[in-house]
Amino acid sequence: MIFAIEEINNSTELLQGIKLGYQIYDSCASVPVAVHVAFQLSNGLDPVIYTGDNCSQSGMVKAVVGETGSSPSISMSRIIGPFNIPQVSHFATCACLSDKQQYPNFFRTIPSDQFQAEALAKLVKHFGWNWIGAVRSDSDYGNNGMESFLDAAHREGICVEYSESFYRTHPRSRIQRVADVIRRSTAMVVVAFAAFGEVRLLLEELSLEPSPPRQWIGSEAWVTDTELLRFSFCAGAIGFGIQKSVIPGLRDFLLDLSPSKVAASPVLTEFWEDAFNCRLGKSAATDERVCDGNEDIKTLQSPYTDTSQLRITNMVYKAVYAIAHAIHKAVCQETNSTTQCDKFTRIESKEVLTQLKKVNFSRNGYDVSFDANGDPVARYELVNWQKSENGSIKLVTVGQYDASLPVGQKFRINRNLTWVDGGTQVPVSVCTDSCPPGTRKVLQKGKPICCYDCLLCPEGEISNATDSPDCFPCPKEFWPNAERDTCLPKPVEFLSYNEVLGIILATFSVGGASLAIITAAVFYHHRTSPIVRANNSELSFLLLFSLTLCFLCSLTFIGAPSEWSCMLRHTAFGITFVLSLALNGSEDDVKQRAGLTEDRTGAGVSTQTSSVKCKLQGTTRLPVFSMDGDYIIGGVFSIHHYMQTVKHNYTTMPEPLRCTGSIKTRDLRFSRAMIFAIGEINNSTELLPGIKLGYQIYDSCASVTVAVHVAFQLLNCLDPVFYTGDNCSQSGMVKAVVGETGSSPSISMSRIIGPFNIPQVSHLATCACLSDKQQYPNFFRTVPSDQFQAEALAKLVKHFGWTWIGAVRSDSDYGNNGMASFLDAAHREGICVEYSESFYRTHPRSRIQRVADVIRRSTAMVVVAFAAFGEVRLLLEELSLEPSPPRQWIGSEAWVTDTELLRFSFCAGAIGFGIQKSVIPGLRDFLLDLSPSKVAASPVLTEFWEDAFNCRLGKSAATDERVCDGTEDIKMLQSPYTDTSQLRITNMVYKAVYAIAHAIHKAVCQETNSTTQCDKFTRIESKEVLTQLKKVNFSRNGYDVSFDANGDPVARYELVNWQKSESGSITLVTVGQYDASLPVGQKFRINRNLTWVDGGTQVPVSVCTDSCPPGTRKVLQKGKPICCYDCLLCPEGEISNATDSPDCFPCPKEFWPNAERDTCLPKPVEFLSYNEVLGIILATFSVGGACLAIITAAVFYRHRTSPIVRANNSELSFLLLFSLTLCFLCSLTFIGAPSEWSCMLRHTAFGITFVLSLALNGSEDGVKQRAGLTEDRTGAGVSTQTVSCKLQSATRLPVFSMDGDYVIGGVFSIHYYMQTVKHNYTTMPEPLRCTGSINTRELHFSRAMIFAIEEINNSTELLPGIKLGYQIYDSCASVPVAVHVAFQLSNGLDPVIYTGDNCSQSGIVMAVIGETGSTPSISISRIIGPFNIPQVSHFATCACLSDKQQYPSFFRTVPSDQFQADALAKLVKHFGWTWIGAVRSDSDYGNNGMASFLDAARKEGICVEYSESFYRTQPRSRIQRVADVIRRSTAMVVVAFAASGDLRLLLEELSLEPSPRRQWIGSEAWVTNTDMLRFSFCAGAIGFAIERSVIPGLRDFLLDLSPSKVAASPVLTEFWEDAFNCRLGKSEKDVYRQSPGHRAQ
Repeated sequence: MIFAIEEINNSTELLQGIKLGYQIYDSCASVPVAVHVAFQLSNGLDPVIYTGDNCSQSGMVKAVVGETGSSPSISMSRIIGPFNIPQVSHFATCACLSDKQQYPNFFRTIPSDQFQAEALAKLVKHFGWNWIGAVRSDSDYGNNGMESFLDAAHREGICVEYSESFYRTHPRSRIQRVADVIRRSTAMVVVAFAAFGEVRLLLEELSLEPSPPRQWIGSEAWVTDTELLRFSFCAGAIGFGIQKSVIPGLRDFLLDLSPSKVAASPVLTEFWEDAFNCRLGKSAATDERVCDGNEDIKTLQSPYTDTSQLRITNMVYKAVYAIAHAIHKAVCQETNSTTQCDKFTRIESKEVLTQLKKVNFSRNGYDVSFDANGDPVARYELVNWQKSENGSIKLVTVGQYDASLPVGQKFRINRNLTWVDGGTQVPVSVCTDSCPPGTRKVLQKGKPICCYDCLLCPEGEISNATDSPDCFPCPKEFWPNAERDTCLPKPVEFLSYNEVLGIILATFSVGGASLAIITAAVFYHHRTSPIVRANNSELSFLLLFSLTLCFLCSLTFIGAPSEWSCMLRHTAFGITFVLSLALNGSEDDVKQRAGLTEDRTGAGVSTQTSSVKCKLQGTTRLPVFSMDGDYIIGGVFSIHHYMQTVKHNYTTMPEPLRCTGSIKTRDLRFSRAMIFAIGEINNSTELLPGIKLGYQIYDSCASVTVAVHVAFQLLNCLDPVFYTGDNCSQSGMVKAVVGETGSSPSISMSRIIGPFNIPQVSHLATCACLSDKQQYPNFFRTVPSDQFQAEALAKLVKHFGWTWIGAVRSDSDYGNNGMASFLDAAHREGICVEYSESFYRTHPRSRIQRVADVIRRSTAMVVVAFAAFGEVRLLLEELSLEPSPPRQWIGSEAWVTDTELLRFSFCAGAIGFGIQKSVIPGLRDFLLDLSPSKVAASPVLTEFWEDAFNCRLGKSAATDERVCDGTEDIKMLQSPYTDTSQLRITNMVYKAVYAIAHAIHKAVCQETNSTTQCDKFTRIESKEVLTQLKKVNFSRNGYDVSFDANGDPVARYELVNWQKSESGSITLVTVGQYDASLPVGQKFRINRNLTWVDGGTQVPVSVCTDSCPPGTRKVLQKGKPICCYDCLLCPEGEISNATDSPDCFPCPKEFWPNAERDTCLPKPVEFLSYNEVLGIILATFSVGGACLAIITAAVFYRHRTSPIVRANNSELSFLLLFSLTLCFLCSLTFIGAPSEWSCMLRHTAFGITFVLSLALNGSEDGVKQRAGLTEDRTGAGVSTQTVSCKLQSATRLPVFSMDGDYVIGGVFSIHYYMQTVKHNYTTMPEPLRCTGSINTRELHFSRAMIFAIEEINNSTELLPGIKLGYQIYDSCASVPVAVHVAFQLSNGLDPVIYTGDNCSQSGIVMAVIGETGSTPSISISRIIGPFNIPQVSHFATCACLSDKQQYPSFFRTVPSDQFQADALAKLVKHFGWTWIGAVRSDSDYGNNGMASFLDAARKEGICVEYSESFYRTQPRSRIQRVADVIRRSTAMVVVAFAASGDLRLLLEELSLEPSPRRQWIGSEAWVTNTDMLRFSFCAGAIGFAIERSVIPGLRDFLLDLSPSKVAASPVLTEFWEDAFNCRLGKSEKDVYRQSPGHRAQ
């Protein structure tokens, strides 16, 4: 900047003979310092200034260059803007600064971020990246820039994985969090819209623990800064930078530094000492050296000396030259090709501001100019961080972006790029790879649109494009290829008469038809015989006829197909075949009802009854274990892991369902425990004596399909055919069922066997949904419901202070219902869930991998898994391939006690609730009582034996397998089958069997004389067992068994912990209990030490945010759960004294906070003493003043009869003097130590006496005024005087006026805006002024009013002999100006008015026409209404103005919006539009009109997608947001209830980037405004308007304007000059356009 100013001072062309000075300040990159500097620049360096009349403009600079940052620039602009000091920034790029309403004095030589944001979005799109991360500075620059980028990215179809903000003054933990987000993210590309300082801190944090390779996209604030090139892991970064430039002579100027020059400047001294690590002219410390003069700045490697990348430096250079050119235009005159500059010319900064808008020059080959927003043309270079041969990183320009070029030519790349880590291949950054042809995209639930799954097209459909959103069916005669990306013609195949099969079919068809005809002939011949009559001859003949047609129809299937044969063959055959079956059934039914059977001993018939034959459908499914008995109990267990998946071909009978996968040895133990329990019961002399229970135990393969098959099997029996005499119901039915293990199979089974009243007792189906007795009346269980477990788990998580957890679950009834109950309980406990993922063991591996990846990437330390054993096993196997960071696992009982999972050592420390451990005497011996001979009798035991001992029983083994030789010892086997140390679920099976046995006992046994008699021949129904099961209540092995009304037992759990033993293996250890039957507070207890993740003894921490210490308060993070918050320091004067305080509270009145703001300390008491000088002075003045008042009262009393005392109202005067005495004496109460009574007294007494003094003084003045008394200086008499009425504030002149006998007022919005002025409250504010261009339609309205009045004045019928006058005002479309005008109309133009007695009704107009807008009309009506001045509006349509209670003086010639709103709603309905968007002016007109329309639309059944409001004076960002809503919406129709001025701004915004085509529906305020017709994209708009009319003579009147007539009216002059782009009678330099409200001259 200094170099540029010196160049200008030495120039002979620019500011010749004038010397520019400078004041350059350091803002410390801080808004407070920048604000201080702005005030300093507005004043000067002198502490005391004398200017003769006021202090304004003293020492003011003519312009300001800076600031670097957007936030400081905003603050400075707000301060220096009201003084009209132009500000030209070289680096403040925030798009918000383009708003000329807010920052009218702001310019910049660097493009706005709006262009850069769009360029970055197009760059990302260009390389095919649709999955990115985003980081930004938490400042105006970063927030506004990123908002613009994200909006542009959204339009380009780019998805953002994360968007993080931070600032260099934030704590390091905040920056670490951002770095961790980048490391964990899946997005390869990171877009950083941040300042240099923030990016440096972030990259330093990332360098400590580098993330996976990332492709960085940078904003110009940092991507061209050479200081950052040291971060090698950012090699390949790209971004847009300001164009590189050359400034001749700058390098020499920068290097022209010597120690003597440097010593004169503290900043240069500090720079020199840091650069050369020495001290200038100071005694250095022992470890520091003194600069000796050998330091050579030319050899220094520093950004200061590096002029190879002059980018922003050139922006400073251009800014200085722009200001110099503006000053040149203001002070220099061009005469005869010579320039004369007068340095004594006094210019205002406003003149520099005006000239700065017009500058247009070139310097060093670079153009400098500003658009209407103070922005330059946006041109960028695309720069790339490329590795050089020596390994260092350098900046290389690889392309350009020029916003001034046409669309499609703005962005170009002209050089090869290198990418992340120096690669030459463009990196890929997508959430999901493209879906190939043959698949379709399906969005992933809860993810952005860029994240999807690729699903194969359904059978019969194809997709032939990449990333197809849908598949479509092939045409009728085509079918898909194997890849399902092309439709191929179907081959035409048909049966010919020449083929053997065709000949055979034809022969059988003709033969069958002939046989049917012959049979019919025989029947007809013997139609009177008993056998024919018994067979219902009529039906028989019809049946034979149908058979004949059915046989003949077969011939239509032979031969080449045609359209008619294809339709005929199926129709004819279907009708005849169905008719044959129907007739055959009817004949059988007739015979059956008649009871006829054939008597084989003769030709007669006899009747006899036969038994019903019942046959099972499908293949019989054999049980894995079975035994006959007097009563049979069914059992269903998931002994195998899976059901074999079979694809049906629908041509052969499907094979029976088979199990596959390995055997679940735990479930095998469950089934054997059931057999053991039944054996115990059969040997018991107390329970069912003399009765033998049998069993049928089935393997469900952990599959709902097999469980359903088994349920039907249990309802029948094993015999495929059986006879029961009357019906097939309850044949072979079991009395009860034990099982199933899982909730989903149990639900399916209960729905099937429930209607038959067969009780089902499950040992492990815990879904809370099964407690619903309305749906599952036959269901019981010996294991507690998940409802209790979910609540217990939530209390467990809360107990250890974990508020931030992850959740995974089985995608089944068990997992989904259990997790829903847990999440509900967790929500009540204040626990937040970072993620909730579901999966199932049959899902593809990619689904399970995705869940594992979520766990690995998450920040939650604790994982709650509500899943079945099978799902958890698969998930842990997946995690073991690439272990996640240490996680604390919380498990449900379905897996946390399963010993098979203890092999996953990374889960050490897991805790969860399990069923109570128990002991079953004799069970272990029973389980181990297996020998090869016993095992061979059972296929399941055989499979278990062979898997356990890795041999084959009695089979020829393969070459690599051995035959079991009998030496296998099951007692030595380590397996869950043989492990009886943790009998938990096994005991639930055992209890279930005993519960059923007790129910059967109650149903068949009688207790007589302490003996039990049981009759095994008693036939009992399963319903009786169901009834008795509800009542069972017994103990077995010390464990109680009973069921509540829901079929559930008492909920008791053990808290188990996976602890590492000394050998390193993991063991299950019981560390606590949970008993739901105990009172609240006693249910949960821990009685043993736990070990945690990785075997640690310290409770792990899992919170989203650390606790807020005292002195701070919690503030929730936007869009995050309640557990994620920031800790903000308490405001000044407030404290918080608790951890995690949601609020701070103020200290008591006499206290203030300490430095930490966690305690209130007493304030020191300070008071005024009589011993102090100030106290003595105050007491003296108080007593003196009181004495003076008393003396004055005495004098008044002495002369109380004199005329002067009487004229002053002696009574009031004495009371006033008494009040003044008390007022003076009250001051004494403020001296001395305060007490409670003195504090209350001093303010009260002083307030009362002081107000009384003022009131009495005012009353005395009023009395004198009402009496009309003034002092007669020539004597003691009094005289009377007329009242003087004076207008407050400056008079506002009308734009058109004419005197008359009666005057009519007019108010129109001739200008678009009122000039916004910020008041300083130190001087009288300037009058309100209009600004903006003229609204020619409103000018048209005002001239029409004049035309009408002139017509009336010339009329002989209307008001003959009376002349009407008018006063027409411009309201600037503004309520404040309209209010001013209303007061003006109520008074008149004279500043002082004499009316004799009062000021009311002085200069009042007879009526007012206007205003155009509803809001100004409302304000005017409220003011002139009390004076009964009628107001007739031509365009104020708000329905609210029809309220005569509020607006009794209001009339209008335009209809109310209520009618228009109804009409618009009916119009929309008429065309069948039910999905619309709505926009409105944020004014009375728009808000009330739209409210009426929306109400009418709702009645018509019309839905509204969005309803947006805006106003023309609002910032442009608001209007941009409304435009973006319209662009993104799905509604084709837009209803706009807006004023013309507001809609014009919206359409201009939409024209910059047109939305998809929209059908516009307009209100009358804009739809007939011809100014709008220039917006071609609104072609087709419709709306209601006022009827078109003709006013004879109006056009001639409007066109009767000449320059001389126009020059007499400032408004017409402004209109004329704008219309013809010329000036009337003024030199261009001297023109000064002034609004109508400010033309006092």
